[in-house]
Amino acid sequence: MTLTAAEFLTLGAARQVAVQLDGGEILVRELSVSDRSLVLAMSEVDKARVPALVVRLCSINPDGTPMFNAGQDDAIAALRPDVVDAVARAVMLLGGMMVEEGEEKKD
Repeated sequence: MTLTAAEFLTLGAARQVAVQLDGGEILVRELSVSDRSLVLAMSEVDKARVPALVVRLCSINPDGTPMFNAGQDDAIAALRPDVVDAVARAVMLLGGMMVEEGEEKKD
């Protein structure tokens, strides 16, 4: 079956998952194509800041709006590594960029 443009665009809706953190949870969505470009560009300049960038780009409010803005990058980067890593890991797993230990990555 041939898809229309509208049908094709609905296929690309980002999946979401709740990440359990100390004292609560946050929602994250998978990286979009443009997000992935930003992450790849950042990884060439400053790999240490990539996890915080992923957290900023993909953390969302319940209504789907972004939780953070670019002005909060330093605050996110200053968080405990286990908090940032838990969120970044969930985003990578959701988007298939990473697999759980013992699983094989699907192409």
